[in-house]
Amino acid sequence: MESTKIGGYDVFFPFKPYALQKAYMSQVLKCLREKQNGLLESPTGTGKTLSLLCSTLSWLEKMKLSPLLKVMDTKPKMINLDESGDPFELADEYAKDSKKDEKKGPLNENPSPKIFYSSRTHAQLSQACKEMKRSYYRHMSAVVMGGRDNLCINEEVMRLESNTAKTHACRAKVKAKQCQYHIQFERKVATSDDFNSTPILDIEDLVKLGMKHKVCPYYATRVVKQKADVIFMPYNYLLEPSSRKALGIEIVGNVIIFDEGHNIERICEDAVSGQLKSESIEFLIKELKTLAHHMRNINYVDNIGPEALDALADLSLDEVTLLKDTLIALQGEIEKAVEGTEDKKVHIQKWVFDICERVGITFGQHKLLMSAIENIMAYVINTSLMAGHSNFASFAAHLQLFNDFLLIIFPDGFNDEKSWLEFQAEFIKKYRVFTEKENDENNEKKTHSVLQANGFSQVNGYSQSNKRFKGWNMVNNNKSPLDQKKPWTLFLWCLSASIGLNGLIRQGAHCLIITSGTLAPLHSFQIELETPFPVTLQNRHIIDETQICIYIIKQSYNGITFNTCYDNRQNLEHIRAVGQSIVHFCKIIPDGVLLFFASYAVMTNMLKVWREKDKDWKIYSTLRSTKVLFEEPRDKVEFASCIEQFKQKIDEPHSKGAIFMGVCRGKLSEGLDMADKYCRGVLMVGLPFPATQEPRILVKKQYLTELRNPELTANDWYTLQMKRALNQAIGRIVRHKDDYGVVLLIDTRFEQHITGLSKWTQPFVKTKTYSEASNAVTRFFERHEAKSKDEITLN
Repeated sequence: MESTKIGGYDVFFPFKPYALQKAYMSQVLKCLREKQNGLLESPTGTGKTLSLLCSTLSWLEKMKLSPLLKVMDTKPKMINLDESGDPFELADEYAKDSKKDEKKGPLNENPSPKIFYSSRTHAQLSQACKEMKRSYYRHMSAVVMGGRDNLCINEEVMRLESNTAKTHACRAKVKAKQCQYHIQFERKVATSDDFNSTPILDIEDLVKLGMKHKVCPYYATRVVKQKADVIFMPYNYLLEPSSRKALGIEIVGNVIIFDEGHNIERICEDAVSGQLKSESIEFLIKELKTLAHHMRNINYVDNIGPEALDALADLSLDEVTLLKDTLIALQGEIEKAVEGTEDKKVHIQKWVFDICERVGITFGQHKLLMSAIENIMAYVINTSLMAGHSNFASFAAHLQLFNDFLLIIFPDGFNDEKSWLEFQAEFIKKYRVFTEKENDENNEKKTHSVLQANGFSQVNGYSQSNKRFKGWNMVNNNKSPLDQKKPWTLFLWCLSASIGLNGLIRQGAHCLIITSGTLAPLHSFQIELETPFPVTLQNRHIIDETQICIYIIKQSYNGITFNTCYDNRQNLEHIRAVGQSIVHFCKIIPDGVLLFFASYAVMTNMLKVWREKDKDWKIYSTLRSTKVLFEEPRDKVEFASCIEQFKQKIDEPHSKGAIFMGVCRGKLSEGLDMADKYCRGVLMVGLPFPATQEPRILVKKQYLTELRNPELTANDWYTLQMKRALNQAIGRIVRHKDDYGVVLLIDTRFEQHITGLSKWTQPFVKTKTYSEASNAVTRFFERHEAKSKDEITLN
């Protein structure tokens, strides 16, 4: 291990760090040393994660040792230390001697900070955890926090289909002390040598140890995290107040890192946004009527088991009636507001508080409603599990949705009415309230769905039969499907990322570091997050011009200008020119190609036309004969399978390669590591602007217009969204220092937006004619093929 002095700290690195890695670590240490927030961009392939971990852990190690050294300086003591003495053993001896008591003393007054390392997916967290295990700092402790879907090992719970069902079934079993893995989990973890001798525990480690010691991995993380130096977790665990409270995550004095944080402003907004659907309220009202009917039935108690009786003891008929009546009143108020208006409407923000007050959802009363939801859910789940089926899933999910809606209006952390009124004032400034009614075609589908969900047929993979729970018969609703009103959705959209982020800042975080391979442009983050970031960095790449080409191609071989704007959506001449160009360059680029379209609408339309015109144009059939074609599915399970098949096709002997077609902002452009032959080319068709008529986009632009901030106008923000999506797509290419590939930007408008690209890309961007780009790409891959043959010969 190489030790390098950076910013006053000895940072141990697996090898001598490059200059750009030193620059990155220097800025990380500046954030930590000076308690300043940082925005740090460093391209994929520059060792960003390793640099981030090594610099952070070097600082933390020194912080942990500092109070011990301070004790040694102020309290001399004779120690018998032989020549092989370890300074950490020395510190431990001082620590034992100088500890005053369990509550107060020189070692407890300033506990060491923890590092909360968050990222978007568990795959990304797992990769960071592996990097830590390979580093010098592998002796320091870390744990990955996950959900029950990742960590639960209870066979009965894991058989359930949805995460919501697993969550509530787990809670019910824990409360009833029916889960063998949860019983005495704290003692099992505390006394287990495996848990205590394994410093870094990722998801796989936790599950393996859980199975071995018959202890719940999900709850074990709550014990392990207490003494962990680094806690890896998904974004929402930090950003959602309810998640922080449930998991016992204390922010004060601790370091917060958002890795892959290029979408952090939208993530912060989404974390405190939500919606309420008419069919959800309708479903709950009917189910609550059924429950109340049977609770009034004197024979009902005789027909349920002991576990359900325990849950029933915590549930009163008054609670069921309170929730039912509140929902009926709320349904009526919202339907009055949306009746006779246009299908899409923005309401004044105070309206949502006014209707809540009219139906009795006031500060203080909301706690009674939440308590009722919790008790009803516990009873329904226990009843269902006792009967041996999972019919509670839909009921529990709708209860949770309403609870989440209440949490937006009455968030955790505002414990008195005065502080809640301050939040209400902030809500009125930074939220927008929007209602949308379904059109007639969707209305018919939704009505059918609502009826299904209420006992008329099968829904969500299970049957809502007449006798769903033991002793609980369905009360059929005789309302005709024709009498159903247009379904509506009430959206509460947070339009300022500061709401989500300032909750962390207010709690006294040591500092906040947002880092990614693509953060550009940086200035908008500070404006949108309403948080100062004194420390910034836009790092260059470790590669040179022999490893990457980024070409803007403005016209086709026959002079047709590429411009994938709305007006050209049905322009057959343009669609044909784009297709012919893609075919041409996919013949030149070896192995894997990622083909990005600006949106699903553009991709769907172009593929449709290419297929329909294939008899004359031969575009689609030629693409298929050139490489194997894959199209990005929207389902994440299907997507993972497609990616594996894509790689398998490229790995086949004498493979002709494959093309994966997807969209910006889709799964293909986010967080995938498609190194080497899996991605030798990225083709981008059109500028990935957000959908202009999407309601949330329109509302956000209107919000920014009303703010009148000259540093971030509505049009500025709209363009920034395009640039960030584009940077993410480009970031799929060149994943390490020896990788290589080309990026082709097929639209004349790209030339106007070069300044918005990540700083590392700008030296490589050139505008080329069609023939110039064709020749340059051909020579590029010929050189690398020759180099590869020379290396094989030498070996």
